Amino acid sequence: IGYVETHGTATPLGDPIEVAALMRAYGLGPERRGTIPIGSVKTNIGHLEPASGLAGCIKAILALEHGLLPPSLHFKEPNPDIRFDELNIEVAARPMKLAGGRHLRHAGVNSFGFGGSNAHVVLREPSRSRSTAQPQSDAAGPLVISAHGSGALKALIERYADHIPKGADGAGAAICNAAAHTRDLLLERVVVAGPNTRASLAAHLSGQSTATLWRGTALGSELDTAFIFAGNGAQWVGMGLLAYRTNAAFRNALQRFDERFRERAGWSAADALQSPELAVDIRRASRAQPLLLALQLRRSKPSPCTGCGRRWRLATVSARLRPRGVPADSSLKTQSASCWLAAIGRR
Repeated sequence: IGYVETHGTATPLGDPIEVAALMRAYGLGPERRGTIPIGSVKTNIGHLEPASGLAGCIKAILALEHGLLPPSLHFKEPNPDIRFDELNIEVAARPMKLAGGRHLRHAGVNSFGFGGSNAHVVLREPSRSRSTAQPQSDAAGPLVISAHGSGALKALIERYADHIPKGADGAGAAICNAAAHTRDLLLERVVVAGPNTRASLAAHLSGQSTATLWRGTALGSELDTAFIFAGNGAQWVGMGLLAYRTNAAFRNALQRFDERFRERAGWSAADALQSPELAVDIRRASRAQPLLLALQLRRSKPSPCTGCGRRWRLATVSARLRPRGVPADSSLKTQSASCWLAAIGRR
């Protein structure tokens, strides 16, 4: 433990009792090498009562992240009932660096509830190794920024413009995926699609219009949505190729579909989409309709809706869009049946 964020009752009796408990828990004493700094966020922002423990956690997390411990303010004289030298502890009355090295840093946080509920957590800084998790999309899609109001949206746009590296091609897959799928989608929105996202955001902030940025207010979050599946005649050469090549979730879903489809049809829908002969083959209903089915079924990911009768749900791949209904045209009416069977667990 490199630091302990104490509850800090600031009473002659409470502080010695807390430190004595820490001594027993962590084995503090003269045999320990080096001193452990302690402090309390109450000296910085006051007593937040029910949220005081949360404030202490936030302070400890930031200290671990930056390797720097902010000072506890207004500390002048140590409590004579606390044996600081003997216990090898000190109050962090000045900014202090947290030792790093080969081992990850740890911090303890104390929080005592007014009603008698006491809690202690041990926090550890994140692993320094790079994450091996792959984003849902291999290439950057549109950047979606949203906020409750125009002022908050402008501030968020400024932060994204500062965060995106200069000269970057787009905003990057990680940024776009995080903005689209890990943040709440609020009513005031900006969407940027193009090779130079940073320049588009800067132009918008300066009052210039750009063909790669759209801004507007959503109609609401509770509006009904329907997925309409097109039948024969809506196909075109190149459909689905960009999603197949750049979106891992879509590509994996189509490949899973293709494994079963190839067994029954004798040809591959994924291969047909990329075939140089597609311009001719797509005119045949025997090719066009299975491809339409494959693309539109794999673009959606069915899931059961418990207790909702016929109003079953359908979620788009790697997104959070759920329709109230799924009308279909022509032979793609089988689309609805296929989705329904998948939703109740049938292959």
